[in-house]
Amino acid sequence: MPISHDAQAFTIDGRRTRLVSGALTPSRIPRDEWNDRIHDARMAGLNCIEVVTHWARHEPWPDALNFEGQNDIAEFLRCIQRHGLLAILRAGPFVNNGLDLGGLPAWLLPREDCRLRAADEAWFTHANNYLAELAKHVAPLQRTREPHAPLVAVQVEHEWQCGDDDMAEAALAPFGRALRESGIDVPIINRDNLYHAPVIAGIEGWSDHDTPHAITRQLHFLAPDKPRLLLGVRPGQPDVWGRRTPTTEPRDIFRHLAEALAAGAQVNIDPFFAGTAFGFDAGRLASEPDAWLTPDTSPGGALLTHDGRFGEHALAARRICTFATSFHRTFCSIDPDDQPVVAAPHDDASVSVIPSRGRQGSIVWIIAPRKGAPKSIALTLADGDTTEVHLPTDGVAWPLIDVHLFERTTLDLCTLNALALVGRTLIVYGRAGTSGTISINGAPATFDVPRGRSTTIEEHEGVTLVICNEQSIDTTWHHNGTVFVGVSGITPDGEPIPHPQHRTCQRIDRETAPQRIRMAGDKSAGTPRLRTWSVAGTDTWIDGSSDRFVRIDAPGDLPAMGCNQGYAWLRATFRSTATRTLKASALTTGDRVGLYLDGKCIDILGFGPGASGTAVKIPTKRRDHTVTALVDQFGRPCDGNNLNTPDGLRGHLLELEAIKTSAPKSVKAPTLRLLDTRSPLFGVDGHDHTDEHRLTWKFTYRKKADVILEVDPLPTFCVLVINDEAVDVIAPHQRRFITLAAADLKRGDNVLQLAPLGALDEHGSALKAALRINFVASAISEKWEWSFAEWEAPADEAFIDIATADMTPRKQAHRKGRPAWWRTSFHASADSPRLALDLASMSKGQIFLNGVNFRRYFVATHDGATLDSTDTVHLPPTMLRHDEPNDLLIFDEHGFAPTKVKLTAVK
Repeated sequence: MPISHDAQAFTIDGRRTRLVSGALTPSRIPRDEWNDRIHDARMAGLNCIEVVTHWARHEPWPDALNFEGQNDIAEFLRCIQRHGLLAILRAGPFVNNGLDLGGLPAWLLPREDCRLRAADEAWFTHANNYLAELAKHVAPLQRTREPHAPLVAVQVEHEWQCGDDDMAEAALAPFGRALRESGIDVPIINRDNLYHAPVIAGIEGWSDHDTPHAITRQLHFLAPDKPRLLLGVRPGQPDVWGRRTPTTEPRDIFRHLAEALAAGAQVNIDPFFAGTAFGFDAGRLASEPDAWLTPDTSPGGALLTHDGRFGEHALAARRICTFATSFHRTFCSIDPDDQPVVAAPHDDASVSVIPSRGRQGSIVWIIAPRKGAPKSIALTLADGDTTEVHLPTDGVAWPLIDVHLFERTTLDLCTLNALALVGRTLIVYGRAGTSGTISINGAPATFDVPRGRSTTIEEHEGVTLVICNEQSIDTTWHHNGTVFVGVSGITPDGEPIPHPQHRTCQRIDRETAPQRIRMAGDKSAGTPRLRTWSVAGTDTWIDGSSDRFVRIDAPGDLPAMGCNQGYAWLRATFRSTATRTLKASALTTGDRVGLYLDGKCIDILGFGPGASGTAVKIPTKRRDHTVTALVDQFGRPCDGNNLNTPDGLRGHLLELEAIKTSAPKSVKAPTLRLLDTRSPLFGVDGHDHTDEHRLTWKFTYRKKADVILEVDPLPTFCVLVINDEAVDVIAPHQRRFITLAAADLKRGDNVLQLAPLGALDEHGSALKAALRINFVASAISEKWEWSFAEWEAPADEAFIDIATADMTPRKQAHRKGRPAWWRTSFHASADSPRLALDLASMSKGQIFLNGVNFRRYFVATHDGATLDSTDTVHLPPTMLRHDEPNDLLIFDEHGFAPTKVKLTAVK
């Protein structure tokens, strides 16, 4: 049966449905935990899962498509179906999600004819081949093909936010055709924030906004017959290596969802659970420099905790999401055109009262300021009576009026916040110590909200009322018609999970009177200990004597050499004819490179904690030398305009000399439309023009060498103009190294300009300090003999056992600055608690668990300076073995010893 829609709901199988969704990425969740995370989504009140695909995992090499095992996207959808939920597929090909290259495979990068996310035939060929294969696996699971199948919509591309309508048509339309031709017939949606005219999607979605109520109303104003989809509600802030994560209050996500729902939005929390970017899959943010994401985060943070539990944020979101899905009939009947003028709820200056009226009842949303909010508010009802609503401490209430419950039972009025209707049981909550009015079938009654951890259970007009306060509502859960009070949650098997503050729980179902059940105590075993360590050094790699090196012409794209992600080794040998210090620049070092001269670490090139930038001093003597480099592709951008940011060590080490220029001046010139210079540009509208003033440098140049522009992160978009010709657009927040060929410059006087988007007066001082102009005096390493080797774990025989007493800094001094591999094992039983690995004494590197490249870690720099980011790594329970030892292998880039590494229990 076709899926249709109107302004308020989708019609699926003839029933009107509103989507309350959360994003999950199968590639970031161990397959054995898929069922648990989908169950968690259902327990959080969601009725839909946005399934994020990951092209790089499905096609790690060209034409090597894989949809089995961990990549079995069809099985993930079937698991959603078994839980009775719906699904949206974020098909991509680009998906962001905090992944390296936004989920695109790195083997696309060396292909010069392939412009990512643009109107490019080579790009279409590869992307459409992937989409066609993806569609083959998911098409049978569309609701239009089979009753009860989960898939109800497909999102194509992701945040293609460029205001170039012609480019959008050329760059996006082929994806829609490819999916339709491959059998996708559910609605196609997008998430492009109305940057361009509709191309693929029948339904326009919005990624997110600081003012969700206003933006949802705007969506309805612009497309009055389409659902209002707020697809990217971010529950938190991302974790970035080397910095403390900004904290967000649980009430922030709660209020955000309330504002959106009050305006009629259908919402998607992105992500519901971030999972783990296994191996080297974590990317970096384009919104700021040096913002490499940790493996257990995404650009939107996450709702569940790292180890998959309901923290305060998830519990807060659960309250309002459960209400939205439990009372979906009321939401579906709300008149979408009933949009009265109200006080803006995001303004935080006054109480906003937003009525939502419909044939199945009304919801009155009350959103008070975060500070200075009244404790109660009086509402005048339609018949002239007044009623007092006591606001919860988070300042958000939703009284219900004339809502049909079941059979001939109507909820005339409820001034407490409704959580769920479970059969004939109505769960509500309010602020402890206050009271609320509940009128059913014309019989009003006043009920006190209990204090502490208590819950009141009352019968009123044939309805069982479970009355909670803001503390006890988070210990009240329901599943398959049964309500449990005093628990931490419910397992997929329907069993209550004990709460640490409750020895008993109450069970309420449609068949029996409420029962009190004694909860079983925690029977988990003790925390296992790590066994003896063994170590394998990397001396032959550092000094270059390993026979694994293979001759290459010059440092280049690692993906072109078969290294799509992670580490690689480079070696260069050369003879110095004099004792001197080479002052070299590695301008293509987008990530990090450990550089060694004759076996000794001399610098960490690149950016981020502990790195020293692109310049390095190489002290040489009159003899042969060996330079080796541990190249770390730390993570490419997951979004933005520079996905092909250089990484690793690409190109020769250069000797640069500064070019003398005039002092920069403001010069008036014609404005430039940014998209006439470069398109697509994400975050740019079609009408965006530069300021009429440009920052201008003049210089004289008569050499035949190339010119290198070093551009530090800019505060805004700038058009780069050379001799009155616009040659490029520099996006903000990212470093750029731009090569100007000598042949493209005038032999004599030249003019270089930066034309900013926005007033030059506002950005002038930042632009002056951001630009440096150099010429290439020499290619220092051009005559060196270069070799490449894959990064790989040592053979078993390379490891030697080492006693704890021998792992002290003094006894391990010979390893300082040199990478080392450490290996141990541990036993874990089925009763073991959730485990985490404390990496307090390590630096930066990679963890392998039971032979699987698990994830990165970064707790200290090469000189021992600790980072603010966490030094504890959660170990997914399903990755552990119970019938044999668990193998733990750690690669530490700087040779730090695991003197303090231990297993801890996650509380």
